[in-house]
Amino acid sequence: MKMRMVTALGALVSAGVHLKLWFDGFRDIDVIGPAFMLNAVAGLVIAVLLVAWRHWVPAFLAFGFGA
Repeated sequence: MKMRMVTALGALVSAGVHLKLWFDGFRDIDVIGPAFMLNAVAGLVIAVLLVAWRHWVPAFLAFGFGA
């Protein structure tokens, strides 16, 4: 359980960084802006799934998100 919490925290930090950069002006760039918002939302969803759902799928998603 401890590793899932650390991984969820990492996904949240990554999501927070992408959200901050999106607010700092990346939203105005055509392709990059929506991709940064998508990363922010995906990081939040993956973090919630890691904590709430004890299955291999959230860990697989977190691995892909980090890669």
